[in-house]
Amino acid sequence: MVTAAPPSNITTAPDGRKDRAVVIRNAIESRTQALMDVMPDGLDPRRFIRATLTAITRNPELMACTPESLIIAVFEAAEIGMVPTGSLNRAWLVPQRTNVAPKGAPKRYEVHAELRIGYQGLADLMRQSGRVTSIESRAVFGGDTFLVGYGTDPQITHVPAFGDVEPDKMTHVYAVAVLPNGQRVFEVMTRSQIDGIRARAPGSNNGPWVTDYIQMARKTVVRRLANSMPLTPQAQAAIERDDQRELAPPAAAGPSRTDAVRERLAARLGHPSQSTERLKSGPSDELEGEAAEVAAGGSADEQDEPIRDKATEAELEELGDLAFGPKG
Repeated sequence: MVTAAPPSNITTAPDGRKDRAVVIRNAIESRTQALMDVMPDGLDPRRFIRATLTAITRNPELMACTPESLIIAVFEAAEIGMVPTGSLNRAWLVPQRTNVAPKGAPKRYEVHAELRIGYQGLADLMRQSGRVTSIESRAVFGGDTFLVGYGTDPQITHVPAFGDVEPDKMTHVYAVAVLPNGQRVFEVMTRSQIDGIRARAPGSNNGPWVTDYIQMARKTVVRRLANSMPLTPQAQAAIERDDQRELAPPAAAGPSRTDAVRERLAARLGHPSQSTERLKSGPSDELEGEAAEVAAGGSADEQDEPIRDKATEAELEELGDLAFGPKG
């Protein structure tokens, strides 16, 4: 297990970013064993942690997220075996401004990190089940020959014209999955269907719907195809979470995601469920307090002390029994 102590010679940046990086790094590294427990076979935990921390610390907006939300998002990525760096359009972390005030109370916002799954990530999740051999998605543009047949012999014929492939020229998207028995299953969506889904998404006018429209369209049709595919419980849960975050409008503040994540990970690892009342003490407040203490200077001994010995002992009420085992 890796438990790294913050270096004692940190120079505090004006915004405390280096100190915050130390807090986040140690909060994640101290959970190496817990991450290994939820990762699928074949994923290198040290590479996962190193790449994830690099992606977080290089993004000022992610650095502004609450440590609690970062930990939860990282565990979600580990659970489905994806390094959340955005590589190959598989998965990445995004900051989300979230109202955390109780219903009826004045709005109070925090920046939470959330896991997003890309087109290729969805395809990987479908293949993980072992019941889908391959899957691909393509966009159709004006000038292409595109024929779709249903009935007793469903099939798609697509001959690209290799002309203008700008987003405004896209007319359809489709996804095809090949099952182990050789059967092909496909889904086709029109431009108007894609735009209808985009219009209902909270990020329809910014983010990837603007910068990567075609990729989002391909992801949308793969998501629809996934609804009819046999998936592992982990893959199904990941896709449902991604749907809720990406397509559903922001909901009023409700119960913390901590409880749901903790229960799911506990079930995955075979640990008995712990009372969620123990989680109400605000683990992110503990980490935020540690960040403030380090940024303020503190004593040399305090800055050298591993964060696991201070903030994370309280914050581990959320995921701690999973990380280090129940306390005696």
